[in-house]
Amino acid sequence: MNPYSEAALTESGWTDLTEREAFTAFMQRVDHLVTAMTGMGVHNFADADWASLYEDQGGGADAADIVDLLSDADPIFASLVALHWTQQ
Repeated sequence: MNPYSEAALTESGWTDLTEREAFTAFMQRVDHLVTAMTGMGVHNFADADWASLYEDQGGGADAADIVDLLSDADPIFASLVALHWTQQ
C-alpha cells in the first residue's frame, strides 16, 4: 500500500480530508525536491518522519529542513546530497 494513499493516511489517523490533502501536497513537494537533487524519489530512500516535520513546521518546511530530515534517516541520501553540492 502506498503510505500516502487515502486509505493509509486515514488508517494512520489523518481523518480530516483537508489535512490529508495538505499533507499529500507537502509530500509531493518533498518528492519533487528529492528527485531534483538525486534523480530518485522520496520512496527510494529510508522512511523519514515526514508527518512530524509537517506538523512541527505547520506544513511549511523549507528545503533545508527536508534535506536534514532525510539525511538523518538515510546515509545514502546524505552521501548523494554531499555529492550534489560538490558538483554545483
